[in-house]
Amino acid sequence: MNFKFSRIAVFLVVALTALWSASCTEDVFVTPKVFGKITGKVIDNVTKKPLSDVLIKLNPSGRSLLTDTTGNFLFDSLTVGSYTISAEKTSLFNEYVTVEVADSQNPVVTIYMSEDIKSNRAPTQPTRPIPATGTTLSGVNGQLFAWTATDPDRDTLTFDVYLFKEGSSPATPFRTNYGNDTLFVDNLEYDKTYYWQVVAKDKREKVFSEIWTFKTPKFPSLSYVFARETGGIYQIYAANDDKTVVQLTTEGSNWRPIVSPDGEKIAFISNRSTNLHIFTINRDGSGLRQVTDVPVGGLLALDLSFCWANNGSKIIYPSNNRLYSINIDGTGRTEVARAPSGRQFAGCDWNEATKAIVARTTGETVYDNQLSIIYNGGFSTTIFTTDKRMSNPAVSIDGGEILFSLDTNPLRSENGRQIDARIYELYLDQLPEVSLRDLSSATGTNSNNAVKPAGTNDLDPRYSPNGQSIIFTNVNNVVGSVPSLYTTPLGGSRNRVKIVSTAEMGYWRQQ
Repeated sequence: MNFKFSRIAVFLVVALTALWSASCTEDVFVTPKVFGKITGKVIDNVTKKPLSDVLIKLNPSGRSLLTDTTGNFLFDSLTVGSYTISAEKTSLFNEYVTVEVADSQNPVVTIYMSEDIKSNRAPTQPTRPIPATGTTLSGVNGQLFAWTATDPDRDTLTFDVYLFKEGSSPATPFRTNYGNDTLFVDNLEYDKTYYWQVVAKDKREKVFSEIWTFKTPKFPSLSYVFARETGGIYQIYAANDDKTVVQLTTEGSNWRPIVSPDGEKIAFISNRSTNLHIFTINRDGSGLRQVTDVPVGGLLALDLSFCWANNGSKIIYPSNNRLYSINIDGTGRTEVARAPSGRQFAGCDWNEATKAIVARTTGETVYDNQLSIIYNGGFSTTIFTTDKRMSNPAVSIDGGEILFSLDTNPLRSENGRQIDARIYELYLDQLPEVSLRDLSSATGTNSNNAVKPAGTNDLDPRYSPNGQSIIFTNVNNVVGSVPSLYTTPLGGSRNRVKIVSTAEMGYWRQQ
């Protein structure tokens, strides 16, 4: 019995050992799982720049993420196999890419995305205009223009702004691709009806506003005209004071404005035609017209002057050694006088009461000056001679006095610098004796405000329309100083009143 039991036991042990051995062998040789990763970048198909915040989905894993600021993304710990990547972003076409993650192969993916044109929503129509239709503006400079427009997709908007006067059409925008919804406008014209329109634009679409309209105010009544220099270029302005200044010219260099007897036109010298000529404009700067056909000429361009004559129907002007008269429409030029040998005309003034001209001539330098009266018929007589620099003459209403500035300092310089120029009145009824009244000095009854400040020059005086006051320029005698315009009464206290800064060659338009 014992022997048989042992044989059975051995058999069972052997069988069990074989089963255990087979089981251990199977566990040792199971193939392990392999993991990989996918890296990628999303790029704009047009700009070739990376796209951030793109939603990246990975199937069949179900994982998703957003691209970073450099357009990159990463999925790691992926088992080998086939995957589909989708890229999604608002206003762009969805893109799909299939990749294979294999043993020892980690795919790198670049996805290009393009704009979905159909998904773009147009901007809203610009509304709420400032100025609104029917508005009359308070001025012509610094005027605020504004409107309201938005974009449903939050795209950045730009604007084309059209602005044009009644009777014209907008060939080109006033502003193109403008990035704001407010705009300040200068240099509008007075007493005009304007139209304006705004076009709102995103990347794909344009939306036009309604056409709005407004009016500008009537041209103001301004008392003075003058020249103002910037960078060697002169322009003509009109003003009441420093707060009310209107620029009347813009092309070329323009100086020596002189107002017509009725106050409605302004004549001036200009180099816009290369040669110096006299032009006229209306008091608001419109109606430009060239009057002269033979150029203005003389020793020093900025020193030249001219005058209106025959109640404003003619202009008398210098052209080197000749003095011409011409109708204001540019016809009928005639020679009025010819200067003596070696001399040339610099400027003149006409007196309506006596029908006579007072003219200034120069020799070889600005320090050689003569004043002459030229009567109807061409007869002339010299009334004043000086070796000092002086301005062109202005004749009083009754023709009895002549006004000019005269530098009393004996210094001479090549550029004609003035050191102590003063305003004088010459009395014709006392000729042949020359009697001068110094209007830049105190009279004994006036205040210090009536006296020319030391170290300055009083220049280019002109009578007021009623003959009771004068307008003149005062400037420091240091070269490059900025001039200003002053007025002063001829009688009484003669207090000097500053009216406009950075101004010279002043003339009255009204009083």
